[in-house]
Amino acid sequence: MRGVVVGVQEGPALISTSEPFDTRDNSVVVSVRVVQVFKDEESLVRDDLVHVSLPRGVGALDEDGQVLPNDAAPSLAEVRESLRAGLEVVVIARPRDDAEHVASPSVIREEWHGQLPTDAILLGGMHPQSFVVDQGDEPLHSWPGLTFADLVEQLRQ
Repeated sequence: MRGVVVGVQEGPALISTSEPFDTRDNSVVVSVRVVQVFKDEESLVRDDLVHVSLPRGVGALDEDGQVLPNDAAPSLAEVRESLRAGLEVVVIARPRDDAEHVASPSVIREEWHGQLPTDAILLGGMHPQSFVVDQGDEPLHSWPGLTFADLVEQLRQ
Protein backbone atom coordinates (compact mmCIF):
# COMPACT_ATOMS: atom_id res chain seq x y z
CA MET A 1 0.00 0.00 0.00
CA ARG A 2 1.05 3.58 -0.58
CA GLY A 3 0.32 6.30 1.94
CA VAL A 4 1.52 9.27 3.94
CA VAL A 5 2.91 9.38 7.46
CA VAL A 6 0.46 10.91 9.95
CA GLY A 7 2.35 10.31 13.18
CA VAL A 8 5.10 8.51 15.08
CA GLN A 9 4.93 7.21 18.65
CA GLU A 10 7.10 5.09 20.93
CA GLY A 11 6.61 1.42 20.11
CA PRO A 12 6.89 -1.90 21.91
CA ALA A 13 10.26 -2.87 23.36
CA LEU A 14 11.92 -6.20 24.02
CA ILE A 15 14.13 -6.56 27.10
CA SER A 16 16.98 -9.06 26.95
CA THR A 17 18.46 -10.11 30.27
CA SER A 18 21.80 -11.53 29.28
CA GLU A 19 25.44 -11.06 30.25
CA PRO A 20 27.31 -8.77 30.51
CA PHE A 21 24.32 -6.36 30.74
CA ASP A 22 20.64 -6.16 29.94
CA THR A 23 19.51 -4.48 26.73
CA ARG A 24 16.33 -2.83 25.49
CA ASP A 25 15.42 -3.31 21.83
CA ASN A 26 13.41 -0.16 21.05
CA SER A 27 10.89 0.49 18.31
CA VAL A 28 8.59 3.21 17.05
CA VAL A 29 5.11 2.89 15.58
CA VAL A 30 4.49 4.90 12.43
CA SER A 31 0.85 5.57 11.56
CA VAL A 32 0.22 5.83 7.82
CA ARG A 33 -2.90 7.10 6.06
CA VAL A 34 -3.37 4.76 3.09
CA VAL A 35 -4.05 6.46 -0.23
CA GLN A 36 -3.63 3.42 -2.50
CA VAL A 37 -3.99 -0.28 -1.79
CA PHE A 38 -2.08 -2.65 -4.04
CA LYS A 39 -3.08 -5.81 -2.17
CA ASP A 40 -4.68 -6.36 1.25
CA GLU A 41 -5.76 -9.99 1.46
CA GLU A 42 -5.53 -9.96 5.26
CA SER A 43 -7.62 -6.77 5.68
CA LEU A 44 -4.80 -4.93 7.48
CA VAL A 45 -6.08 -1.45 6.57
CA ARG A 46 -8.55 -0.10 9.12
CA ASP A 47 -10.25 3.28 8.66
CA ASP A 48 -7.72 4.11 5.91
CA LEU A 49 -4.81 3.62 8.38
CA VAL A 50 -2.04 1.12 9.00
CA HIS A 51 0.42 1.16 11.91
CA VAL A 52 3.95 -0.10 11.32
CA SER A 53 6.52 -0.99 13.99
CA LEU A 54 10.07 0.00 13.02
CA PRO A 55 13.30 -0.68 14.95
CA ARG A 56 14.81 2.30 16.80
CA GLY A 57 17.99 0.69 18.13
CA VAL A 58 19.22 -1.36 21.05
CA GLY A 59 20.29 0.35 24.26
CA ALA A 60 22.26 -1.03 27.19
CA LEU A 61 20.43 -0.82 30.52
CA ASP A 62 21.80 0.04 33.96
CA GLU A 63 20.90 -1.92 37.10
CA ASP A 64 17.71 0.18 37.49
CA GLY A 65 16.51 -0.70 33.98
CA GLN A 66 17.27 2.76 32.54
CA VAL A 67 19.03 3.22 29.20
CA LEU A 68 22.66 4.23 29.72
CA PRO A 69 23.42 7.90 28.91
CA ASN A 70 25.74 7.13 25.96
CA ASP A 71 22.90 5.47 24.01
CA ALA A 72 23.53 5.77 20.26
CA ALA A 73 19.93 5.01 19.20
CA PRO A 74 18.03 7.95 17.71
CA SER A 75 15.58 9.64 20.04
CA LEU A 76 11.85 9.61 19.37
CA ALA A 77 12.13 13.32 18.42
CA GLU A 78 14.84 12.51 15.84
CA VAL A 79 12.72 9.74 14.34
CA ARG A 80 9.71 12.09 14.16
CA GLU A 81 11.88 14.65 12.36
CA SER A 82 13.01 12.00 9.84
CA LEU A 83 9.54 10.53 9.34
CA ARG A 84 7.62 13.80 9.35
CA ALA A 85 3.88 13.99 8.74
CA GLY A 86 3.04 14.03 5.04
CA LEU A 87 6.08 11.97 3.98
CA GLU A 88 5.04 9.47 1.30
CA VAL A 89 5.81 5.80 1.97
CA VAL A 90 5.11 2.31 0.66
CA VAL A 91 4.22 -0.35 3.23
CA ILE A 92 4.63 -4.03 2.35
CA ALA A 93 4.33 -5.62 5.77
CA ARG A 94 2.64 -8.38 7.72
CA PRO A 95 1.42 -8.33 11.32
CA ARG A 96 4.24 -7.96 13.87
CA ASP A 97 5.04 -11.26 15.58
CA ASP A 98 7.28 -11.22 18.65
CA ALA A 99 6.84 -14.96 19.27
CA GLU A 100 10.24 -15.86 17.82
CA HIS A 101 12.01 -13.29 20.00
CA VAL A 102 10.24 -14.03 23.26
CA ALA A 103 10.73 -17.79 22.86
CA SER A 104 14.03 -17.30 24.68
CA PRO A 105 13.64 -17.23 28.48
CA SER A 106 16.02 -14.25 28.60
CA VAL A 107 13.76 -12.02 26.44
CA ILE A 108 10.52 -10.39 27.55
CA ARG A 109 8.19 -7.95 25.85
CA GLU A 110 7.98 -4.80 27.93
CA GLU A 111 4.45 -3.63 28.69
CA TRP A 112 3.49 -1.15 25.97
CA HIS A 113 1.07 1.70 26.50
CA GLY A 114 0.81 2.80 22.88
CA GLN A 115 -2.36 4.32 21.54
CA LEU A 116 -3.80 2.49 18.57
CA PRO A 117 -7.44 2.03 17.63
CA THR A 118 -8.86 -1.10 19.28
CA ASP A 119 -9.18 -3.00 16.00
CA ALA A 120 -5.79 -1.91 14.59
CA ILE A 121 -3.21 -4.53 13.65
CA LEU A 122 0.41 -3.63 14.40
CA LEU A 123 2.55 -4.43 11.35
CA GLY A 124 6.22 -5.38 11.47
CA GLY A 125 8.53 -3.21 9.39
CA MET A 126 11.85 -4.82 10.34
CA HIS A 127 12.92 -5.67 6.77
CA PRO A 128 14.04 -2.61 4.73
CA GLN A 129 11.71 -3.58 1.87
CA SER A 130 8.62 -3.55 4.13
CA PHE A 131 8.65 0.22 4.81
CA VAL A 132 10.00 2.35 1.96
CA VAL A 133 10.32 6.14 2.10
CA ASP A 134 9.99 8.35 -0.97
CA GLN A 135 13.49 9.57 -1.88
CA GLY A 136 12.49 11.46 -5.00
CA ASP A 137 14.61 10.61 -8.02
CA GLU A 138 17.29 8.88 -5.91
CA PRO A 139 17.55 5.09 -6.28
CA LEU A 140 16.17 3.19 -3.30
CA HIS A 141 18.68 1.37 -1.11
CA SER A 142 16.18 -1.37 -0.32
CA TRP A 143 15.09 -1.85 -3.94
CA PRO A 144 18.29 -1.42 -6.03
CA GLY A 145 17.77 0.08 -9.46
CA LEU A 146 14.32 1.48 -8.60
CA THR A 147 13.19 4.93 -7.58
CA PHE A 148 10.14 5.34 -5.37
CA ALA A 149 7.98 6.09 -8.44
CA ASP A 150 9.33 2.95 -10.17
CA LEU A 151 8.44 0.83 -7.13
CA VAL A 152 4.91 2.27 -6.97
CA GLU A 153 4.45 1.58 -10.69
CA GLN A 154 5.61 -2.05 -10.32
CA LEU A 155 3.28 -2.58 -7.37
CA ARG A 156 0.32 -1.25 -9.36
CA GLN A 157 0.75 -4.02 -11.95
